[in-house]
Amino acid sequence: MDSMKTFERTLRQYIGIKGIGKILARIQDFTGDENYISRKNAKNVIGALFNIYEDLPGILSPISESINKMLDSYPKDSAQFIMNQLLSRETDKEKNFNLLKELIPQTKGLSMQFDKTRTQTPNSFQIPPDKIIFLQKICVEKINSADKKYLINHKDLRFLLYKWKEWGGSKQLTEFINQVLESNKNTIVLVSRFISVSEEIEPRNGEIERIKKLQYLYKELSDFVNLEDIKTKLDEIKKFYPKLYEEHRNTIDLFLKGYEKSFV
Repeated sequence: MDSMKTFERTLRQYIGIKGIGKILARIQDFTGDENYISRKNAKNVIGALFNIYEDLPGILSPISESINKMLDSYPKDSAQFIMNQLLSRETDKEKNFNLLKELIPQTKGLSMQFDKTRTQTPNSFQIPPDKIIFLQKICVEKINSADKKYLINHKDLRFLLYKWKEWGGSKQLTEFINQVLESNKNTIVLVSRFISVSEEIEPRNGEIERIKKLQYLYKELSDFVNLEDIKTKLDEIKKFYPKLYEEHRNTIDLFLKGYEKSFV
């Protein structure tokens, strides 16, 4: 862990063989002991986690952000847990602020989270409460400067849009959305980020089966676009752009059918 790049390379090897969940769970066992992860190396660990975070399995939800889940089963949650544990070791929270202020701009990830309100007492925050807004501004600047093609294809785009809006990047966010809507393909990609996947248990042929259910989060999507405009655009794609429609038939039909049931 003496080098951020070396540690990141090692973690990516485990992503490649689908063993990252186990290795992150194992690292959690050592986050509280400076004999294993020194304060100096903690920076390398956190920076490497920032860089690989986008490539970890799972999708962030902008509505429920609790990290108190089955950590061993969720690599993204495990990464957050490791970072928060390393930050919690530092008694001088100003140093945590300076660490994140340095790492956020120089790392690749856009959606890594830290838990600023794990407990109710201000003294237990990982960084000084009055410095949170400064980190949020740095995050907004990072999103603003991100490659727009990379951004629209980001699997956590829905989460990023909410943070972008919440933390004060409304002008740039509006410009980004308008730019996305100029492209038929990007419009489809945008709305697809607002599909929710859930599981339902149904009896079939005397057996119990788990059925995946897909549905649009229309209310959330309406926080960023006019739903009627999106419906019109998807109708036009279905009618006038048959090749594009066939490539994204499931996404488009799911939206249109759900829209008819919900709003017509």
